[in-house]
Amino acid sequence: ARQHNMADVSAKDASQETLVNLVELVVNLTFVPLITGPVAVPVFIIFTSGHIFGNWCAVRSVAMETLNPSRLHLVVVSFVASGGRACSGVAEVNQSEPLLRSCAAPLRLGCPLSAPAAALPADRLVDGLRQQRHRRLAVFTGASSYYAVLAEDATSTDQLLARLPVRADPPGQDPAETLRAGDAAAAATAERLMPDFLGALSKAGWSTEPLLLGAGQHRLTWSNEATEYVLTQQKLLIKGKKRKFDGFVSTAKDVFLPQGYPDSVSADYLTYQMWDTAQAFCSSVTGALAGRAVLTGYGVGDQGASVARRHPRLAAARRLRHGGPHPVRLARYRLLADVLNDLAILMQLLCPLAGPPGSPTVAAVLCVASVLLSLVGVCGGATRAALTMHQGARRHNMADVSAKDSSQETLVNLFALLFNLAFVPLITGGAAVLAYLLFTFGHLYFNWRAVRSVAMETLNPSRLHLVVVSFVASGGRACSGVAEVNQSEPLLRSCAAPLRLGCPLSAPAAALPADRLVDGLRQQRHRRLAVFTGASSYYVVLAEDATSADQLLAVFQCELIHLARTRPKLFDAVGGCSELRAGDAAAAATASG
Repeated sequence: ARQHNMADVSAKDASQETLVNLVELVVNLTFVPLITGPVAVPVFIIFTSGHIFGNWCAVRSVAMETLNPSRLHLVVVSFVASGGRACSGVAEVNQSEPLLRSCAAPLRLGCPLSAPAAALPADRLVDGLRQQRHRRLAVFTGASSYYAVLAEDATSTDQLLARLPVRADPPGQDPAETLRAGDAAAAATAERLMPDFLGALSKAGWSTEPLLLGAGQHRLTWSNEATEYVLTQQKLLIKGKKRKFDGFVSTAKDVFLPQGYPDSVSADYLTYQMWDTAQAFCSSVTGALAGRAVLTGYGVGDQGASVARRHPRLAAARRLRHGGPHPVRLARYRLLADVLNDLAILMQLLCPLAGPPGSPTVAAVLCVASVLLSLVGVCGGATRAALTMHQGARRHNMADVSAKDSSQETLVNLFALLFNLAFVPLITGGAAVLAYLLFTFGHLYFNWRAVRSVAMETLNPSRLHLVVVSFVASGGRACSGVAEVNQSEPLLRSCAAPLRLGCPLSAPAAALPADRLVDGLRQQRHRRLAVFTGASSYYVVLAEDATSADQLLAVFQCELIHLARTRPKLFDAVGGCSELRAGDAAAAATASG
C-alpha cells in the first residue's frame, strides 16, 4: 500500500515461493527416501510443529494499519482510558489482538431494519429512528447485541461513529450514564467524541480507509417527509413483496459477489468475470486431459513399468509451478501466461508419444512442461493481483474481491469436475487431441475477450501514448476516455515511445556526446528530472524527490518529441512541432507549458 505496488509485491512473493519450493525439492530428494518406518512419525510431528509455530510468528509479525472490529475495540478502550486524549498505536494493538476469537462488541453493522425490529419493542424502534441525531445511521442497543442501520450515503466515518458508543466503559459517572441513557443520548455523546477520536487515530498511525468492520450490504434511504409507522401487537410491520427465490438469490450474491456490488467494484467487473469463468472451465478440461496423459507417461496402468522407471522425481518436479511480472503491460503478460499454459498442457498431453512409460525422454518433456507452468505462475500471479487492485479500488475492498473470485473459481472447478468425470474417460486417442484443440481455442478466445473487457483507469506507457496522441490531435483541448483507450491499446506490443524512465546517468552518457549531456543538465527547466533524446530512444534521469507528476511530465515530453519526429502533422492544430525538434531544453519548455 505504500506505493500502490500490490501486483509487484505479489509477483515477488510468488518468486520467493518458487525459490522455497526449489529448496524443498532438493531436501525431499535427498532426505525423504531415508525417512521410513517409525522415524516418519516423529519427523512429521517436528515439521508440523514448525509449520504451526512459523505461521503463528508470521501472523504476529504483521502490523495492520487498518481497523477491524477487534482492533477498533482495543483502540476505543485505550482512547476512553486515556480520557479521550490518545489511543494505542498500531504495533501495540496488533500484538494485543486475539487471534482465535473476537473481543469486539456483538454489533450487526449495516443490518436491515428488520433486525432491530425483531429484537426491540416497536415504540422504542420508532422513537429511536425519530431521535437519531446523525441522519446517515441509526444505532440501537438490544439486550445482548447492537444494531447499526446505515443510509445509502453512509461513509467510513459514519461506520466508525456507529461503533464508537458501543460497549464503551469510560471512567466517571457522567459519560457512562449518558451512554446508558438511551440510543439518542449515546449518539450525541459519540458525535461529541468523534473529532477527538479521529485525531487520536491519525496521530497513532491508523488508517480509516479501508475499514474492515464487516459492514452488511443493507442500506436505507432516509426521507425528509414524516414517516408513517404501522404498529400491530407491538411489532413493526415492514411491507413489501417477497419473491419465491429471494432468499436463494440473496445467499448466492453474498457468497459469489463482493459486498455492495455493483457499486463497490469497477464497471467492467461482471463482464470480465463472465469471460474469466468461461476460460477457467476450458482450462480445467484441458488440464484433466493432460493429467491423464501425464499419468500414462509415468507408467500408471502399465504392468510392465517398474517403480524405478516411473521416476518419482518427476512428481516432485511438478511442484515448481509458482512464481509472479510487473503489471505495466497486464494484458500482454496475461495472454502470455495463457499461451504458455496451453503449450505446457500440449506437451503433457503428447508425453506418452515421447517414449516408453518412465523413459528419460518422457522425463525431459515433463520437466520442460513444469518449467513452462512455473512461468505461468509468475505471469498469472502478478496480473491477478493487478486486476484485483483495479476491481476493488472503489472501496478498497481488494480482499473481498479476491475472496469472491476464489469462490467463483471453486464453483467453476466443481462444474468442470463433474464434466471431466462424465466425459473425459470417453475421450481417448485422436479424439483427445481434437478435444484439446477445441477447448484450447475456447480458452484463448475467452481470455482475449476477458482482457479486452477490462477498462484500466491507470496509465501505462501504451495507454499514455494513445492519450497524448488524442490530446495533440484535439488541439490540446481534450483526450480520449478510459474505455476508448483500453479498446485501442495493442495487446501484444507497445506503441509507446522507446523510453528508459528512471535510468542512471550513465545510460544517456553512453549514447550522447559529453557536451550535449552537460548542456542538457544545465538547461533543464525542471530540477527534479532531466530528459535526453537519442537517435532512437529517450532517457529520463530522475531526482530522489521526483514525484508521480514529475514522471508524467517526463513521459509527456518524450511522447511529444516522438510524435513530432514520427507524426508531425498532428501538431497542425496545437503547434510547437519545431520547438520539440529544436532540442531538449526547448522541448521541456513546450511540455511544461
